[in-house]
Parts: sequence; C-alpha cells; structure tokens
Amino acid sequence: DYNNEDFWTEWYTGNTIKVKLETNRYETAYGFKIDQVEIRTNPESISMDIKETPSSSSAPFAYITNGGSNNVSVIDTVNNTVIAVVDVGSDPFGVAVAPDGTKVYVANMGSNNISVIDTATNSVTDTIDAGINPRGIAVSPDGTKIYVVNSASNNVSVIDTVTNNVTASVTAGGIPYGVAVNPDGKKVYVTNGDIGNENNTVSVIDTISNNVIATVTAGGIPYGVAVTPDGTKVYVANWGSDNVSIIDTTSNNITARVNITKPVGITVSPDGKKVYVTNVSNNLSVIDTANNTVTATVNVGSDPSGVAVTPDGKKVYVVNSGSNNVSVIDTASNIVIATVPAGNTPRAFGQFISGSVSTSAAPAGPECKEIKDYLPVYTNGVNLNIINKVGKDILVVWTKADSREPVFKVNILNEQNRTVTTPTGIVDEYIRISYPQEVCSWYRVIQATNSGHTQLESGYDYTVTYYWGSNGTGLTPIPDSEAPE
Repeated sequence: DYNNEDFWTEWYTGNTIKVKLETNRYETAYGFKIDQVEIRTNPESISMDIKETPSSSSAPFAYITNGGSNNVSVIDTVNNTVIAVVDVGSDPFGVAVAPDGTKVYVANMGSNNISVIDTATNSVTDTIDAGINPRGIAVSPDGTKIYVVNSASNNVSVIDTVTNNVTASVTAGGIPYGVAVNPDGKKVYVTNGDIGNENNTVSVIDTISNNVIATVTAGGIPYGVAVTPDGTKVYVANWGSDNVSIIDTTSNNITARVNITKPVGITVSPDGKKVYVTNVSNNLSVIDTANNTVTATVNVGSDPSGVAVTPDGKKVYVVNSGSNNVSVIDTASNIVIATVPAGNTPRAFGQFISGSVSTSAAPAGPECKEIKDYLPVYTNGVNLNIINKVGKDILVVWTKADSREPVFKVNILNEQNRTVTTPTGIVDEYIRISYPQEVCSWYRVIQATNSGHTQLESGYDYTVTYYWGSNGTGLTPIPDSEAPE
C-alpha cells in the first residue's frame, strides 16, 4: 500500500527481486496497490490490480478560519467531525494548505500576520509578518513559496517557506483580494477588488522575476480566483458585476462569462470538469467547464464564502459565514449530505482542504498520483492485463528510461479491464500510471544502472531520479536538496 510510506514492489523470475520506492512527498492521503507483477521471457499475461486505498492516518482535513473567534476548526472529512480547534491571530481570513499537507498557513487580517500551523500537532509553530490586512493566501505547487495578498497595502508578500521570511513585495492593483498559482508554478493571479470600479482587474505575476507581466480586465469587484488543473484557464468570481470571467492563460484574454448573482468563492474540481461558486443567494452554483453553463444550484447555509473540493472530487465543502457552519455536498447528486458546526464567522477563503488541487484563492497543487514499475521488455513483448479499480479514468504510459519519451499511451476507463502488449525491442523502460488523464506536474523516474539485460537477476540495481515537468515535456532534473524524500 502506497499510503505515505515507503513500499516494495516485487518481480518474480525464479528469483525474487525487491525494489524500494520511497514516499512521494505530495501524496498524503491516497495511494495504489499492485498485488503482483510477474515477468517471464515468453509472452504471458501479467495481472496488475490497481486500487486506490485511503489512509485513515492521513485522511484529508478541512481547516476553517473563524474570523470572529480568532481560531481554526479542523474537520476530518471522512466522518465530518471537528477534531481540533487551533488559536491563531486576529480576524483570520485566508487559508492555504501546503502541497505535502504538513503545514497550514493562515492570513490574519486583524493582526497583519501569517500563522503557521503544524498539521501533525495542530499547533502554531511560527508567526510571519505580512502587509496590511492580508486576505488571500496561496502556496506554490512545490511548497517553497507563499503568496499573501495584502488588501490595505495593495501588494503581495512573497514568503520563503524554509526561512519563513518575506523575500519580495509585489505591487498589485487596488484592494487585492484573492490569489491563485498556476499548476506549473510560473504565474500567480491576483484579483483586485477596488470597490466602486466597474471594470476591476486581475494582476498576472511572473514568479521568477516577481513582476506584474499582465493586467486583465475581469469584472466588477472580483473576489475568488481559481486555475484549472491543466493550467489553461482562470476562473474569476466578480461580485460587483454578477458573473464569472474565464481567462485564457496563454493570451490573458477573457473568453467567456457566466452569469451568477454576487459570486464570492470559487474552486475547480480535480478533473477540471466542474467549477463550484458560492454566492450571496445562499447557494452554490455548479458550472460545467465544457460549455460554461450553470448545470446545478445547491442550497447551503447563510452567507457562503470559501469553497473547496476533496482530493477525490466526491465532496464539496462550503463555508457559511452567516450560519457559522460548513455544508458538505455530494458531487454526484449535488445534495447536502452533512452540516458541520464551525466557529464564529467562518470564512476559509482559500485552499482549506489538504490535498486539494484548486480552491477559491489558492493554487492548483500537483495532481499526479502515480506508480512506476520498471519492466524490462523482451523483443517478443509482454502482455499486461490492467484492471482499473482506482475509481476514475487513468492513463498508462510506457516511457523509455534513457530519454523519458513516451512509447505509447493507453487510456483505461474506471472499472475497465484491458489487455495491452508492451512495445518490443526495448529493454530499459518503466511504466507510469497517473490520473486524472494527462495531468501531472512532476515525474518520478526509475532507471536501471545496468540497462540492457534481457532478464532480471538477483542484485539488479536501480536508481531514482526526480524531474520537474509536465506531461513528458520540458523535464528538468530536481536538485537533491529539493527532491521528494
């Protein structure tokens, strides 16, 4: 089981070969299980039973900032109960969970600082000075930077998560509110909600130079902002103009608008197919991203604000500031299945669920859950019978270890059994299994140091190399100091 722990995969070829795969720092709640992979020199069927297995010790948690009681409620999303309350600064507003789930960052609007919560102990371990009235907050996909939007000082504080020091300050527009980071970590999007302006903007910040490289006219008083998992679109909730703007991230142009009354918080589902928007009509609007139309409206509590989706995409959590609770919605039926009490005036504007990939004012974190098994392929090929029990569609990619170039790809639908034959004449390669399809912001590469053997032998050596990249392109080796542990 790959549940935030090291595990072994075994090959049987007369001798048993074990290869240790170390824990991926981004996988905190879910994993896979490969029961057995058997390799023979002659074409034979190999059964790979792929399952997703939740870990009870690292289940997704929701961190709800309570502005009126100056604390954070921690909700276990498995049973929807509050398991802890953490005291933070004054008037907490925005919240962001680190990609590895070990830290939660809370923007305290009243005390002008950031509380750092250790999720293992649910205690504050540090307090970082920010600008004036910090609201939105987001963590970069690699977890190395925090972006804090300061509404009263009209800027964005950039914080190094290793030192917890502010390393840069970027001037934004008037009264900045929400913030989101592109999944590749290269751009930051900040909504500027200057009250009284009918054509407010979104500032686009380059994360290398920390300069504003574009300003996009969005709509009236934009609040929440979210980026799709593939990084191609930005959704902006325009409270003042009663609509949601869709920005093309390549051209920085508005491509569509969806009419919604007084939208506030916004988030994208892990598969990128749905956008969830809270609004002052005390409900949640569901947008289909294929045609940008509202397909459902769900009644929630009073004055809904923050919204986030669980990593498996099965539940949406809506924070109701007026009724001091959180509505839990089943995404299959669009029905409220639970109501969880919170503190006084909860808001939780941002990525408040651990492992979440896109939230109202937070980044789209790495959405890549994968296993790689090094399979030496003989010239006559090997048949693989792959049984998908993950709960969603997956993509299986055979990639040459020496070049990381995909040999071929196979889509396997949920609950589908499929037999495929590996390519012939290639010995040094591995299999990458990921989901959702073709969404992956990092790669783990397992390579043989003595590639070229036509069969596995005792003592067969392996090395693990890490790369940043997206869908097999632009791969850059990760320094040892930054590689997942």
